[in-house]
Amino acid sequence: MAYHGTPQPAVLELPPELAGVPPALLKDFLSSFSRILVSQLAPEFPQQRVQAAVDELLSSIGASAPKPVDVRLEFKHVCKFIGCSLEDCQLCRNNPSKVCDDGDCFDHQYWVRDDGKGGQLIKAKCGSDVCLQLVDRLTSSPVVLPDVRLKLYVVNGQQLAGSALGEPPAGLYLSDDGHPLFAAAGVVPDDDMGVAIEVTQDDRLGPAGHIPELQFLDKNSKFKVGGRTFKSFKLMARAVRYDAASGTAVTLAQVESESFKVTTKKGYDGCRKADYLYAHDPITDKTFANLGETTISNLKSNFDGVETVEDLMTLVQACRTAPDTEARLRETLNMARDADKWRNLTRMLTEKVVWDDSVARIFVEPTAARPLGLLYRASKAQVDFDNPTGIILSP
Repeated sequence: MAYHGTPQPAVLELPPELAGVPPALLKDFLSSFSRILVSQLAPEFPQQRVQAAVDELLSSIGASAPKPVDVRLEFKHVCKFIGCSLEDCQLCRNNPSKVCDDGDCFDHQYWVRDDGKGGQLIKAKCGSDVCLQLVDRLTSSPVVLPDVRLKLYVVNGQQLAGSALGEPPAGLYLSDDGHPLFAAAGVVPDDDMGVAIEVTQDDRLGPAGHIPELQFLDKNSKFKVGGRTFKSFKLMARAVRYDAASGTAVTLAQVESESFKVTTKKGYDGCRKADYLYAHDPITDKTFANLGETTISNLKSNFDGVETVEDLMTLVQACRTAPDTEARLRETLNMARDADKWRNLTRMLTEKVVWDDSVARIFVEPTAARPLGLLYRASKAQVDFDNPTGIILSP
């Protein structure tokens, strides 16, 4: 077999799946494989020339230097609600189950059992599972980097956001007494207290890493490390690329949740307030933040007829043109010297009150040759999509 001409230099691109293989091991294998392959296909070809060609080709492999990438890491979830938050949407205006904001993945508080043997699963505010997703900054599309691992940590909620990527994660797991802070179903934290997250294909999100069933086993006010407790916790995730040649890890991206508290179920229920209030609901200590039973009793005694959310909303609106009434109401509500609490109350009554809405909804097929749709019942603006009650068909 004749060999003609001088071959042009070739560049062999290394697949990301092989980026973590030690370069020496990879080159030894490819060299042996190439020699055996040539001996089978062209046994008369000189082995010295085969080895020279293999060495030249393998020298182009940058196994120890993966291509740089510009990505960001995001918490994601598919909200289970369908009510939009557009102010001018008449269909959803009175629906308290609004679609979560894109960045609003976690609640501000979770609960743990009194005996520390489990608690509330860490999910989005709407109850959906939360995922981690790597996103290309240039295209804003999810990407898969096989040589990159995703890891999740529980960290001090008071630590500064956006800590340097090169710093240790400062993950929390074991207390001073050796008790674990959390449990993740089917996963044991690594030595750095991080939980490895496996990336799979999600039907709606694309490639994403589902956070395992994670629940806290202790309150933030009780869990101690170094003799001190914590005011809150938060979740921090990192995308880490491991360099097998040097044995080092490089953090490509990091994301942190908002801070949240972990308390007992009783404390959780006592502090829990609805995001939206029904106008005809009675005023109780579970209706408004900062209004306890005594304050509500004083409110009803000092202002006759104030029994429901609507009644208090009407009273607050009247305060705009009656300074004396406002002063008396703020004194009753213990807000005379607290402008922030008063503003929060008025904002809640202005923006977060929904009304009973049982008007039927019609949803039409926009591409139909003639008007065609389905009729649905609604109760408190919640549409029963599972049970249409009629067909709308124009002759």
